[in-house]
Amino acid sequence: MLPYIILSILVRLAGAQSGGKVLEKYGKQVQLSPPTTSSYQEWFDSNRVHSTRNNTNIEDFKTQLRRSLENTTAAYNSTFMQQLVEERQRYLEKLNEGQFINDQRRLVEELLDPNFYEKTVHPRKDYTQPTRINLSMSLYQILDVDEHMQSIEVNVWMVQHWYDEFLDWNPVDYGMINRTIVPYNQIWIPDTYLYNSEELEQKKTESLMNAQLETGHWSQKKNGAKVQLMFPAIYKLSCRMDVRWFPYDRQNCTFIISSWTHDKQTIDYWPLSSQVNLGNMARNDEWEVISFEFVRVEESFKCCAAPWVMLYAHLVIRRKPLYYMINLVIPTSIITIVAVTGFFTPTSSSSERDEKL
Repeated sequence: MLPYIILSILVRLAGAQSGGKVLEKYGKQVQLSPPTTSSYQEWFDSNRVHSTRNNTNIEDFKTQLRRSLENTTAAYNSTFMQQLVEERQRYLEKLNEGQFINDQRRLVEELLDPNFYEKTVHPRKDYTQPTRINLSMSLYQILDVDEHMQSIEVNVWMVQHWYDEFLDWNPVDYGMINRTIVPYNQIWIPDTYLYNSEELEQKKTESLMNAQLETGHWSQKKNGAKVQLMFPAIYKLSCRMDVRWFPYDRQNCTFIISSWTHDKQTIDYWPLSSQVNLGNMARNDEWEVISFEFVRVEESFKCCAAPWVMLYAHLVIRRKPLYYMINLVIPTSIITIVAVTGFFTPTSSSSERDEKL
């Protein structure tokens, strides 16, 4: 009965707007009477099916109506869930195809596109100009000082800055992204090496991870993107030591840092600061750091016409004598004094000096 009531209301509204015109619904012509109460009542009485004609009471009618609504809702929920699963599947397919790629991913993919960027090429458009590498270092901990092997082992944090002219971008085209992070092995990096390292394989001493890129679009110089490579390292290097004044000795260990294959015409090293950062250094109970300074030197070798830029970092350390004074010097001195004094003390109370064995 409910569908007939709804149909009657729709037809009544349509009749009010059409003014008694002939409309077509599902291929059948329906004659709408003028919007009068008597004509509508006549039309409703002639088209409705009253429940009393089917011998249906009010309770049965409510039960049938409730079941009808439950079946309709269940069918609707089933159809909705099926459509939701299909829509989710279509979304995943479009996501895999890259149709919903964000600005960050698009920036990295376009910067590192092998058709436009080659990581083995010098990062200057004018290849005759050298790339300036600004280097800084922070001493974190002195791990070991071996006087016998003439070596020292330290934990340091290395930072290198340079500009890559092939990695620049306009932030306006990428959602105003001014900085991003890329894997270090996907871009050009300098072959900075510690010359006096006792470990020849660089991968065992340096833990390279990612490089940070910052656009140079807003800079007036237009040098390209600024690249920052930060990594921790554990260096074990040879160091000539002098222990003549033990335990009051002072040692000077020098880090020799430069490129292994590029001279000054390709790479020009400069210390970012003349002093190595000691603010984060862990305290050592045996050694005290006096100074740690950078010195830039240009050296010429017989192999090459152009000079090589070398960075010398001089680490001056002084031994703390308190431990050795308490545990070595003072006990040894007491034993020595007692032993020497014993040879000159008399062996009897008669004050007669007898020989001692």
